[in-house]
Amino acid sequence: QSLQHLPQSAMAKKRKGTAAVGNASKVARMDLDGGKKDTSCVAATVNPADFTAKSSLGVPFLVLSERDFVAGRRPPSREEWQGLQRTAATLVSFWVQRNAVVLADFEGEMPGIGGELCCAAFQRNLAIEPKGLRQLQSQGFCRDMGLLIDLRCVEGVGLVRQIMESPAITKMIWGADGDVASLRYGPPAAPFSISSAQVVDVQLAFSTPSRRLAMAKMLERLPSEAKPVDLPSKDAAIDFTRSHAFNRRALQLPLPTQVATYAMDDLHRLDLVLQHQRPSGNAGYMQALNVTDALHCVLFQKPVVYCSDQLRRWHVTLHKITGLGRQMKAVQIKRTMMALKRCVPADKIATQLAGTELAELQAIEADADKALAEVDVIIPDDLSLGAHEAQVTTAEAGAQGQVTGLALFD
Repeated sequence: QSLQHLPQSAMAKKRKGTAAVGNASKVARMDLDGGKKDTSCVAATVNPADFTAKSSLGVPFLVLSERDFVAGRRPPSREEWQGLQRTAATLVSFWVQRNAVVLADFEGEMPGIGGELCCAAFQRNLAIEPKGLRQLQSQGFCRDMGLLIDLRCVEGVGLVRQIMESPAITKMIWGADGDVASLRYGPPAAPFSISSAQVVDVQLAFSTPSRRLAMAKMLERLPSEAKPVDLPSKDAAIDFTRSHAFNRRALQLPLPTQVATYAMDDLHRLDLVLQHQRPSGNAGYMQALNVTDALHCVLFQKPVVYCSDQLRRWHVTLHKITGLGRQMKAVQIKRTMMALKRCVPADKIATQLAGTELAELQAIEADADKALAEVDVIIPDDLSLGAHEAQVTTAEAGAQGQVTGLALFD
């Protein structure tokens, strides 16, 4: 059931529990397409159509931001912003009460320790049953309203914290490692410190932490008749490599419409996997949940250990590829090493490593420094990112688009 079509008994219970916060239950019954709505409370004065984006499949997502977030959509007034927050809170409360399985996806710059997120998308899922995390008979795509949240807003971060830390909501994510690390340790200037719980990294149901299967490859396994013609392929909508190779932002804000749509569509792609692919064995996604929990335990308690394997893999890649790809990998290595030093006291780093591992990581960082020095890219001490290319007024020098480190940063 969608939020706006809760049974009367559930709505009666919700009215009792939410009367003190502005009749949020009435907000839940608002017509998301801007039709007739109850105007007896502040939240109901919001016309949801003004703050709703739609995915390629026409599924509505409530855009939660107090500022310009999606191009072409105005920011809300103070009263509208309060109403939007109450609407979102009611939806999340519904998920908690139902022990819902919720799809989650994040967009940002180099997710992981040293990266930062700017956008979160959530939507309830009907393909997996909450208790045993087993696949249910396909009912097609869920049409429930989702959430598209601006992580620059304090209230948006608070809502994401409520969702991600709730043990009552199971979050299904494809490739959760970078997102969960960024939620805990990023952004570097003011970390969110979100300790995600009850997260299933769906990627780990079909691959291993050291050899992860890309979503595009996973989608190739699906029967062609399962793929909606209106859902675009998993082609990169953004050239992350070109921007991140220069420690520059790849995502422009406000988000262009096609980028916001891409973020929402990623949830539909994950939904397709959950509907049409099944993990081996009879445990459903419980095994993936346990593996994810174990990895995140290390991430939260020993981030240096968690990152060391990833840094080694990146180091191998650094010596295998050339061009902007190699340059981007050097930026990722350097940012990760700098972020680790910010979030882990120097005397604690060595205690998390065994034998010669510290010297090995120092050598990896030195190789990244050398690669960045060759192209005059400098990572600032505060780990700030350069402006998006559209906002950079200085011309790039050289045939390879190289610019000096000083020209990259605001």
